[in-house]
This record gives sequence, structure tokens and C-alpha cells, in this order.
Amino acid sequence: MSRVLLLFAALIGLSLTLMADAPKANPFRGEQPVPAPPPIQEAEGDRDFKLGEYRKAATWYAGMAAVDASILSAEQKKAWAFCRLKLAAESLTPECDAIAAAAADKEAGDALALAPESAEVRKLARTVLLLARQRLAMTGASVDKPAWETLESASFLVKFQGPREWAEQIAAAAESKRAAIFERWSGPVGGAWSPRCTIVMHPSPEAYAAATGKPAAGLGHATVRLVEGKATERQIDLCADDANVLENALPRELTHVVLAELFPYSPPPKWAEEGMAVLAESADEVDRYRRTCVKCGRAGQLFTVAALLEMKEFPAADKITGYYCGSISLVDYLVRLKGEKHFTTFLRDCHRYGSAAAVKRHYDFATPKALQDAWLKSAIR
Repeated sequence: MSRVLLLFAALIGLSLTLMADAPKANPFRGEQPVPAPPPIQEAEGDRDFKLGEYRKAATWYAGMAAVDASILSAEQKKAWAFCRLKLAAESLTPECDAIAAAAADKEAGDALALAPESAEVRKLARTVLLLARQRLAMTGASVDKPAWETLESASFLVKFQGPREWAEQIAAAAESKRAAIFERWSGPVGGAWSPRCTIVMHPSPEAYAAATGKPAAGLGHATVRLVEGKATERQIDLCADDANVLENALPRELTHVVLAELFPYSPPPKWAEEGMAVLAESADEVDRYRRTCVKCGRAGQLFTVAALLEMKEFPAADKITGYYCGSISLVDYLVRLKGEKHFTTFLRDCHRYGSAAAVKRHYDFATPKALQDAWLKSAIR
């Protein structure tokens, strides 16, 4: 019940953010008041939504949609989705039966289809879906539809639960980001992948952990199996209720899959691959790593460049933060010097000539220590 209460609070808080600010009074005495513009007639459903009359608002939006769905604006569809999610959540009481739980499950899916581009709607809808399916499991029933559905694009097969519109967004984003990642690190993308890369959208962190054996806090991972330089299996496991999955987890894990194709016989060093993957994430996320790197550097937690270049495995858990932040920062620094494609060539020459020789050959640093001094001077001012 605590999760449901939290959901109600989140729904109410989010709905309040949609309310327009009231006009502020003029603080300067003696000024002549500026005539207010004529009031704009507010739609009945919008007014009810702002007053917290969610059932009345949902009924009004549904009536408008029955006449012509194009009448509703994107903001009205988002408000309608919040109304439906709140009402669905309210129906999931400890005493609700399988019929009510199944109805809430369907209502959450329909609400998500109204505003699939909204991270808040996606997260709240998946919370309601999880609660509904927990109630169904307690009654011994199940939702009357396949546990998993699939959607195919040129290079991807998306396995999902819930609205198809969300899976279509994932597939479209994956196709676009695949092309961008190839172009960034190598050049124009070739033909479609065969076999396709399977993207599994696990409905919750608990489902993700149960299916993959990975920690529930994980936001995704990639698996690629190579036989004689050819990929025989590509798969990305993601958490569907991650609000930033399109901006962070998907492009990060997709970078790992692309790098397996760019380096089919000798994978890039782990520090380089992790850095390249994180640089595919949003600018805000990359900046977060940069700031953390500064803290790690001042605390003496960063690995030396010489150590990073030769490391074959990840370090112990107590040193992983310094390892990741240092790796990402170093890749970022080298990319800023000569670009992404030059960095890819540098990694290939690390295998051919050795890391220290490749540093001198491509970046004109006589030793890894010289690179380290320049990098830290830039990264930790």
C-alpha cells in the first residue's frame, strides 16, 4: 500500500506542475495598472484537472476524443493520461479482484499510449502496471494477453510488455542511434544487422534482476557473441521504467554492440570501451562524470595513464568509481584532441604497436606520464 500512496503523491505533484502560474501583483505603488488582456476561455476538462477533479476531467477528455482525437493537444493528452493513471491506481486496493486488476492494467497501458514521449507518464504507467500484475498474481489470474510481444525493425527485434507505441519508439531510437554511433567512431553505417539485435524491455528492476542475474539497480547491459569475427548473437537488456532509457542506457549499451563489430577479433581495452560507451549518453550525464572525476583526482583515487593502458580487467569494487571516471575523462580528453575516428585508429594501433608506442605515434606524447600530466591539467584544473 505504501507504493500506491507514493504513486498518488507523485501523480498529484506532477499534475500541479501543469497549472499556470497566477499573475503577480504590481509591487510598485503609484503606477497606473496595466489593463489585463481579455480572459481566454478555459476548457472544462483542463479546469477540472487543475482542481483535482480527475474523474470529471477524464470523462471530458474522453468525450472530446470520441468526437475527434485530434481536438486534444499534447498537453491535454498528457493530463488525460495522468487522470487515468490516478484512477487506475485508486482501484488497486487490497480487496480488488482479478477483474479490477486486469482493468487497471489495461487502463495504464492505454494511458501510456496517450503520451509515450513523456518520461513521467512512462514511469508512472509502469508503476501502475507492476502493481496491477502483483494483484493479479495474488489472485492466481493473469492479464489476458501474451506475456511478451515482439516488434521488428531493420536491425532490431524489441521484446516488450505493454503498449506497442513504446516499443516502436525504442526501435526507431535504436536504428537512429546505431547509425550515429557508427558514424561517430568509424564512418557511415553499412547494411542492417543479421542476426538482428534483440532489445529486451524488462518491465521493472525486479524483473530485470530475475531474468538477467544482474543487480536490480542496473539500468542495462549488452551481450554479443562472436564466432570467427562474426556476431552470432546480439542482445541488449534494459529496464523499461528507466525514465532516461532513450537518452542514456540505450545509446550506452548500443555502443558496446557497435564496438564488437568494429573490433571483431581484438576488443578495445576496457577503459576505452567504457569511456566510449558513456560518451554516448546525454550531455548532463557526461558532465556528471566529469565533475566526479575532479573529486576523484583531488582525493587521489584516479589510476595513472600507464596503469589504465595496461589493465585487462576491472579493478576491485572500492576502486571502481575512480576507474570509471578516469577512463571516461581520458577518452573524452583524447577525443577532444583529434576526434573520435582518430581515437578508434589509435586503439587498433595499441594492439599493433603497444599502448605506449601508440600514444607517441598518434598524440605526440613521449610517454604515458607525459599524457597523464597534460590530461590531468586539462581535466582537474
